[in-house]
Amino acid sequence: MMPCSDARGGLRRLRQLPYAGPSGADSVLGYAGAPAIAPAAPAPDPTFWAQGLGAWGNIDGNHNASAVSDTFGGILAGLDVTAGGNWNLGLAVG
Repeated sequence: MMPCSDARGGLRRLRQLPYAGPSGADSVLGYAGAPAIAPAAPAPDPTFWAQGLGAWGNIDGNHNASAVSDTFGGILAGLDVTAGGNWNLGLAVG
């Protein structure tokens, strides 16, 4: 049986598969004992993002109080741009 640390290393390697380069999955799976550190992929500039959100709720009534039902939904979207070395500028709408 494989020790847990080797299994975790192998799983980290599989997560890095899209960044494995031309050698592909064979090198990722073949050497699970290597440090599982991949360089960070550079983010495209500008970056567009969006997030949907929503909530639903019900409160039952009785002979003394009315029932309440509510729904909420929407979308947030934005654009982030790198400005200078350590600054990010962003715009969000919703």
